[in-house]
Amino acid sequence: MNVMKAQAAVEYMLLFSMSLLIVGVLWYVSNNNIESAQWELQLANVKNSLEKIVHNADVVYLQGVPSQVYIEVYLPDNVKSVYISGNSVTVEMYWRGILRNVTDYSIANLTGNIPPAAGGQRILITAGQVVNITGG
Repeated sequence: MNVMKAQAAVEYMLLFSMSLLIVGVLWYVSNNNIESAQWELQLANVKNSLEKIVHNADVVYLQGVPSQVYIEVYLPDNVKSVYISGNSVTVEMYWRGILRNVTDYSIANLTGNIPPAAGGQRILITAGQVVNITGG
């Protein structure tokens, strides 16, 4: 009789261990999918912001002096810096500890400064010999 109870206990432990293994694998896969989805969302926000900045800089450049426009953009919390130089705007952002660059190009010569603060920002784009982009 004791042997049957021991066998049942071993079978329950084996069943429980297999269940834990399956749950662990599912947890790992879903966590990776969530991280990937978060990265894709942050990347989409940065690309959308860059496209908005560059498009409006091109419009202001084509309209000429004294044209200016205010725009609203959103930067995620993993942005390290924003560089505006020549005809490009580059955002450096971290993903899994690795620094990544996202760049968009304008037809105008650009200058300015956008702080890498997370969240929504109001940015002023002003026409001149060089299109000035200032945020804050």
